[in-house]
Parts: sequence; structure tokens; C-alpha cells
Amino acid sequence: MDFKLVLTEAFIVGIIILIVAFPVMKIQEYYYPGDIASPQKYWVSTVIIGMLSHLICEFSGINKYYCKNGNACQR
Repeated sequence: MDFKLVLTEAFIVGIIILIVAFPVMKIQEYYYPGDIASPQKYWVSTVIIGMLSHLICEFSGINKYYCKNGNACQR
């Protein structure tokens, strides 16, 4: 396992999640301002963020690139 490659991949995934999470959380805060008592809204946001991140990676070609060049396929 190439540890540097794994860290690079993890960093890229983290950036993608951040880019997706920021607007989702802002929209949620707009519709439910100050509603911090309900953990359900965070569960829903987490699922939405995961789904959108996966779709972005799939349709942008990131998944295909990862399968050719990523650490998981290096054997």
C-alpha cells in the first residue's frame, strides 16, 4: 500500500465532501434556523451529502479515474 497515495485520496474525498456539505448545511439552516435540538436533520443531511458526493464522483469521471489509478486497484 502506498501510504502517500492513500493520504492524497483521503484529502481529495474530504475536499469533495466539504464542497458538497457547505451548501447542503446552508440550505438546511435556511429552512430550519436555530433548530439544533433535532438530530434527525443531521442524519438526513449526512445521507444527502453522501449521495450527492457519490453522484458527483460518478458523473464527473472521478470513480473511473480512481479505478485505473487509485490505491484500491493497485495489486
